[in-house]
Amino acid sequence: MSDEFFEGWGKRNNELLRKILALLERRDVASLAVTVDPPINQLGEKNMGVKSLGAAISVTMLDDQKALMHIQPLDANGNPTSLPTDSAVPTYAASDATVTLDPTVDPTGLSCEVIGVKKTAGTPTVTASFTNLDGTVATGSVAFTITLDPKELDVASLGVTVDTPVAQ
Repeated sequence: MSDEFFEGWGKRNNELLRKILALLERRDVASLAVTVDPPINQLGEKNMGVKSLGAAISVTMLDDQKALMHIQPLDANGNPTSLPTDSAVPTYAASDATVTLDPTVDPTGLSCEVIGVKKTAGTPTVTASFTNLDGTVATGSVAFTITLDPKELDVASLGVTVDTPVAQ
């Protein structure tokens, strides 16, 4: 607000009003909306879909694929907001070892790469967490289903042996 608004109020009232306005402008992050780009394999092929069911997201991908997970901070009314200035970045955790996480792909912390572990199937949940300045925690999560790449399970060749010949 401009200083003209505060003229005639007196210095003490001006300071109090500025503090009140600052508190009203501050919004804590109440939750994190999550989206996930379609998974891609190591060759960059996008061949698996993403399914969204309202606030819950589930993604199916192969063990040799990765997907970029994004979060959007939401205020208590469900409206998009930004992370408070000078706050720590969100953190990410997986419920099991069927995926590895790389949050360094985005220094703002609003994206994290979820990478399948080869030859490992499972159903991990990846959770993003953000701690507000007042200590409250906002979270968002994605349920992944990791399946083994069928191409890796195909028989590529046959080993052949022959017993020593014997009389008929």
